[in-house]
Amino acid sequence: MELSVLIAQIYAVLLTAVGLGLIFSPSYYRKALDQMLKEASAIYLGGAAALVVGFLILNTHWVWKGWPILVTLIGVIALCKGLGLLIFPCLMVRATKMVTKHSAFIPLWGAFAFVLGLVLAYFGWMAA
Repeated sequence: MELSVLIAQIYAVLLTAVGLGLIFSPSYYRKALDQMLKEASAIYLGGAAALVVGFLILNTHWVWKGWPILVTLIGVIALCKGLGLLIFPCLMVRATKMVTKHSAFIPLWGAFAFVLGLVLAYFGWMAA
């Protein structure tokens, strides 16, 4: 449970900050995303980082009951994202461009990230 709390706290800070950034500075994040999608090295490093983080979470945290399921799901998503970026980079870039072409996507994703960050903060600090 201590590991669940620590990972929840780390992702709470990350997702809350990123969520607010996406909400309040969507044009900045749009520009950053567009630039990243053009750089093969950014795709590779992002994929490698996501794969490592996902592997580390799942290797140390395989919990499928209670709120720690959220932490396990973060690990599964990170691992799948990393594999996708490393094995099918062109497909992942096309999919990302298709999903993010609407201007409302970035603030909506920011709201989702912010709420998930608050949920993880609750479980990481209040409910622990």
